[in-house]
Amino acid sequence: MPASFIRVVLDTNVLLRGLLNNRSAAGKVLEAVEVRRVLLLLSKPLMAEYRAVLSDSAVVDRFPDLTQERVEVALRRLRYFGEYLASVRTRFEFERDPRDGV
Repeated sequence: MPASFIRVVLDTNVLLRGLLNNRSAAGKVLEAVEVRRVLLLLSKPLMAEYRAVLSDSAVVDRFPDLTQERVEVALRRLRYFGEYLASVRTRFEFERDPRDGV
């Protein structure tokens, strides 16, 4: 993949929305990752966050189609299409948006 490709880190909410509706804007972002129009950057902490949020009982209760199997398949696909960074040198701290709910 050329170095000029756009590199992205997906917000967990974008991932959730994309998994729930592949025709939504978030679903189109996931499609762009899978057809390699953008390069998804991943790390161990990010994958752990994805897994924790997508498996959270409140999320599972609200979206019953989002089964544990579906989550695991999605995360394996992300790992396949993305670039896994063993170490992340830059850290950002952002306060949680109080309006950001599941």
